[in-house]
Amino acid sequence: MYYADDRITVITYSPPPAPTGTTRRHTMQTMTEKLAAFAAATHNELFDAEYNGGEWMTEAVETRETIEDFLEASKSYNECTREKFGEVAGMKFVAFSKVQTCKGDQRTALSVIDFGDLRIAIDVDLTDFKYLGHRNTPLTGESP
Repeated sequence: MYYADDRITVITYSPPPAPTGTTRRHTMQTMTEKLAAFAAATHNELFDAEYNGGEWMTEAVETRETIEDFLEASKSYNECTREKFGEVAGMKFVAFSKVQTCKGDQRTALSVIDFGDLRIAIDVDLTDFKYLGHRNTPLTGESP
């Protein structure tokens, strides 16, 4: 769980420099804006951007691994349901209803949301949020 006071954002983020002739603000959303959009899309049930300066309401882990890395790793999990793909607030995600990484580990849901330069893995199946609208096709556009 991430904790922050009023002066610190939940996740630090250093975006790359903006292309010549533009400002960073015009080329991409900041991490704070992306988290706020995610919070609004999930009705603050998973992340509340205003509570304590931004706080996850579920277990959340920041990672640099890509969604494709998680898909590849899921092949070696002891147990894993079929992946489901979708988009929330303009950010792609992959979700699993149940994963068990190693025999004896607890089974849990897993979703990995792509925030651009980093991903956040949460122990919730985002496809349970029906108002998000998921699609069951890979991010590459190929059929499953």
